[in-house]
Amino acid sequence: RIVNGILVGKIHSEDNHPISRPLMKLYHPVVEFVLVAVLVVVLMLAVLQVAIVLHIRNTLISAAGEGARFAAATDREPVDGVQHTRELIRASLPDSFADDVSGSYVDIEGVPTVEVEVRADLPVLGWFGPSGSLTVSGHAMEES
Repeated sequence: RIVNGILVGKIHSEDNHPISRPLMKLYHPVVEFVLVAVLVVVLMLAVLQVAIVLHIRNTLISAAGEGARFAAATDREPVDGVQHTRELIRASLPDSFADDVSGSYVDIEGVPTVEVEVRADLPVLGWFGPSGSLTVSGHAMEES
């Protein structure tokens, strides 16, 4: 015990150790900042993802509705609405969102209607990564 006391010195607990105490005061705020920063970044990325998805969805719905109204004009066909929808989508989003657009005549409760449908892969992780599927459609009463 005497030899140990001479060679090692007094043994302190971690909270009372003369070297550990100042180091803990230095690294505790750093560790706390890193842990909180990671949570804030993940939360911000989630909010950004929701914003991207809503932007894509709203743009596709708007383009499909405008394409249906364009095709419902007196001298137009559903093919014209499909082409117009593709142009609108390509003006706002990457070209891949305009790949699967279809148009047809449908009858909704006895009313002749033009339907333009857009199917697109919805990005799940930003613009990259895995994707889900989204289908939207626009309708307009056919003019005679």
